[in-house]
Amino acid sequence: MPEFDNLIGWANSKIIHDGEKLTRQEKIILIKNKIEKLSSSINLRVCYSDYKEIINCCSCEKCLRSIFGLMIIEGDPRKYGFNIDENIYNEIISSINKGFSSQGTQLFWKEIYEEARKRQKFFYFKSPHEEAILYTQILNILKNKCYSEVKKGNTIKQSIVYRYPLLFNLYLKVRRKLK
Repeated sequence: MPEFDNLIGWANSKIIHDGEKLTRQEKIILIKNKIEKLSSSINLRVCYSDYKEIINCCSCEKCLRSIFGLMIIEGDPRKYGFNIDENIYNEIISSINKGFSSQGTQLFWKEIYEEARKRQKFFYFKSPHEEAILYTQILNILKNKCYSEVKKGNTIKQSIVYRYPLLFNLYLKVRRKLK
């Protein structure tokens, strides 16, 4: 939060919360453009995964959102730390079909959908024709899901996490050890 981040400092250092007015999709575009200018690559860490053995699980909602956000601006997600192939389309479709857990998540997907509508080209793995069909399918699903009522599915889990953070952290430690 910029209100707090900008107050943090030590020695001769000061924190500046940059890009607070940008949408998440605008940030993805900015990162992609900077990386292309530098002729470099970067491993983005966007994952919700509780298991920190990998950079990105490539299957949680946030990973899928970031992957598709890169694809619609012709970015190869594999160059940004996502270990995926053309099967990712089916995972994205499955995730979006489940609905959104919050209005915030719905808003992030709506930003991606609106950006995709402006674009003529997208990243594809092997077959532009076959993948264009899947890409269009995703956009059609997003069109319906982004402008409909949000399901109230995860509210119980979220309320437990927020009310009992220490207990939830203990649960995560046990779960990681059992994996």
